[in-house]
Amino acid sequence: MIDFSKPTMMYDVSLIVENKKFYSNRAILNIWSNVFEIMFKSNFKEKESSEVYLMYKTYDDIHELLRFIYPPNKRITLVNIKRMLELADEYQMNELTSRCRQFLLTQRGTLDILLLAQRFQFADVVNRCSDHLMYTLTSTIITNDIKIKEVNSEIMNTVLISRIKHLESVI
Repeated sequence: MIDFSKPTMMYDVSLIVENKKFYSNRAILNIWSNVFEIMFKSNFKEKESSEVYLMYKTYDDIHELLRFIYPPNKRITLVNIKRMLELADEYQMNELTSRCRQFLLTQRGTLDILLLAQRFQFADVVNRCSDHLMYTLTSTIITNDIKIKEVNSEIMNTVLISRIKHLESVI
């Protein structure tokens, strides 16, 4: 695992978060992130600077993000996926977003995954969750789980219709 707190021969930029430095490489950041690519190639102050300040970010978040984009790439899990999707969205990291989407497609379709899929507009993951929830959605979940209110009405209708059709088929 790379120690980003120590400079290496390959580093050419420092990301500064919470007054701590991450030694990084512009090319790697450019490959993964459209935001960094624009920052380093356009007429922004970061183009010529050896330091980039990432305001309003946490040290842990950026450290985690770097561990995902530098080999050996950290594995996506249910614990880290939400934050990685948020950062991938903010920094326009299409490949990381795609890897997260692919990971979600391998998981059991839960309400939490449905909400992530809805938020990041992963139609295929929404469909997979809907297919799974048609077997597992209960009146207890619908009435007691506060998260159910976050599901948009179109998706909720699809899930409920699938659930009703399933129940009708087993009666």
